[in-house]
Formats: sequence, structure tokens, C-alpha cells
Amino acid sequence: MHRFEAHLVQHTIQVDKTLVAIGRAPTEAHRLIRVLYRDLADVEVLGSSAFGESERKAVASAISDLAREIAPPVSPPTRAARRRRSPRRRRP
Repeated sequence: MHRFEAHLVQHTIQVDKTLVAIGRAPTEAHRLIRVLYRDLADVEVLGSSAFGESERKAVASAISDLAREIAPPVSPPTRAARRRRSPRRRRP
């Protein structure tokens, strides 16, 4: 299992390098989310038994609350916002 994890890390590094090369480098937020998911994987492994169930639920709830504070739900742009973003067309 350890070798698989190291292999996955190598692939992640290669993906990051590729994204930088094409001008789509991960933002700080993307990197933080990746760290959160990586750490949550360790918690999910514990989910195979009843050991620490109440603690896992408390941590999951706290993370969900923090995530809602950091990134509130995104609503679709309004018609006025779409018009502001679209290039103006010249009339002949």
C-alpha cells in the first residue's frame, strides 16, 4: 500500500507540472482542498469499524461547517451579470 501511495504522489506532481505548463496552475484553494481530501482519506479508513464513530462525525461536521464559511454555494449568474461579461457586438 505504501508504494501505491508514493506512486500516486508522483502522478499528482506530474499533473501539477502539466497544469503549470499549460497555464492552469492549481490555485492555493485547490491545493488546500487537495490536502483536506488527502487527510480525510485517513479518517475514512477508520470508517470500516465502529471505532471512533462519534469523533469522526464531529470532525466531518466541523469540516462541513468550515467549508460552507469558506465557499458559500455558488448561484448561477444573473442575466445582467451575463450581459456585462459578454463582449459587446457592434451593429452594422
